[in-house]
Amino acid sequence: MLRFIKFLIFTLISFLFSNNFVSYNGQVYIVGLNQHDSNLNYDYRLNYIPEFRKKIAINANSNVDINFSYLFFKEQNNNKVNLSKYRSWIRYYNDYIDLRLGLQKITFGSALFLKPLSWFDSIDFRSITDQTYGVDAARLILTPNNSSSYWFWIIKNKLSPNSFGGRFELSNYYGDWGFTYYKDSQFQKHLPFQINQFLFSMLSDDLVYQPNDIESILGFRENQRLGFDYRYDGFFGFWFETSKYIMKKYDDVLFNEFLFCTLGLDYTLPYNDGILISGETIFSQVDLSIESELLDNDNISSLFYFSMPINMINNLSLFHIIDWDYNIPSNNLLLLSSTYDSFTMNYMLTLIPGQFNDFFQIEFVYNY
Repeated sequence: MLRFIKFLIFTLISFLFSNNFVSYNGQVYIVGLNQHDSNLNYDYRLNYIPEFRKKIAINANSNVDINFSYLFFKEQNNNKVNLSKYRSWIRYYNDYIDLRLGLQKITFGSALFLKPLSWFDSIDFRSITDQTYGVDAARLILTPNNSSSYWFWIIKNKLSPNSFGGRFELSNYYGDWGFTYYKDSQFQKHLPFQINQFLFSMLSDDLVYQPNDIESILGFRENQRLGFDYRYDGFFGFWFETSKYIMKKYDDVLFNEFLFCTLGLDYTLPYNDGILISGETIFSQVDLSIESELLDNDNISSLFYFSMPINMINNLSLFHIIDWDYNIPSNNLLLLSSTYDSFTMNYMLTLIPGQFNDFFQIEFVYNY
């Protein structure tokens, strides 16, 4: 409670003196959900993220940014307003160096929806907020020229040695290329964001309907990851993204390896100010260390996306999601977005309800 009061005081002072002290902005996010297969016919969540940012010009080419933000969130089934640190970092950058230290967002890769390289983010493609929990890290990007860059990062672990990795990006006439490596040193059982997103499509029916303590059953410990991504934009867009997890052997870890591969295409039809047609297919494969009925060895899923503007404010989109390996009805999400100067409204409806995500959802996002 004391920490909450201190933060409110800091927020008020920063707001009153924002013109002289720091820039002050933020995001209010409200989502209402009506779910058919749920004990709650209606649910809601309220997020508020105030952000304080200070930019210091060292010289004509070098700057320092300081960013600090908290996440307040309230859910219907919880009377408590929860508070957690959302971002807290300091950044130095110029034309060749970009160094950022602290709690931050790290994303990369070419895929749009089914992202094998979502190693450090939990972004939901259905949402308009791009909200994701950050990682406590030091991240350095070196850009010696306009066609290449080198990434290096160290991620802090509470009870384990620090994890580390790197990435090389290259752009040329043939497209944009990315090569990534990461050494995850966590001893504790965990599920990375990206594994958590795709794992349910590979679970057996018994576990899907009783997903209690998934992390303790299916989590893993130390691992190494290899990633590759490519994108080409020409008459149509084409991309490929893949990641491979190589596990260190433990008696309580079910896996030897994970492999995810995504292929994607998009094309814009020259009608009605542009109708975007996009599709991605992800192939998932797991090598089990022991015999288990919890997981199937491989899975193929596809997502098709159609988007068209209605007018200057409104946009209509359709997601069509297919699981090719299971007898699960295709999931169709119809999304209407209305964007104004400072806020956006999203209306999402499942057209053919399946076993999961049978809902009507309204999102309201206000940015200031």
